[in-house]
Amino acid sequence: MNYNKIKEEVEKRFPSHIEFCRKIGMPKSTFDRIFNEQNTRISTLEMISDGLGVSPSYWWEDEEAQLTMVKEGAIHYGGYIPRSVYLDMLGKWNEDRESKKKLEEHIDFLQKHFDDHKRKSAQCG
Repeated sequence: MNYNKIKEEVEKRFPSHIEFCRKIGMPKSTFDRIFNEQNTRISTLEMISDGLGVSPSYWWEDEEAQLTMVKEGAIHYGGYIPRSVYLDMLGKWNEDRESKKKLEEHIDFLQKHFDDHKRKSAQCG
């Protein structure tokens, strides 16, 4: 996941991280911890994404494209990527794919729950 991309988007759209945190109702310490640990919960990522008006999957798009570009570049130009580097990149990519898959499944679940709730409300009202 591209944590720097989150910071960049916040900095483009808000005068400060504090202003953004106020808007979404997140403690600044939680926001800072995300970047220090390079880790966050799905619900926190959804909160950040909603505050910025983007899909949570947006934070993975660049990394997948970069990894593909590195692999294709090495193959196309006959370049060499040390096995340890390649395995590390592959492991990171697989972790990110799993996280993205879980996030998409969670979003689908929430959408289905929201649609069911909306349908039930319409039937009652």
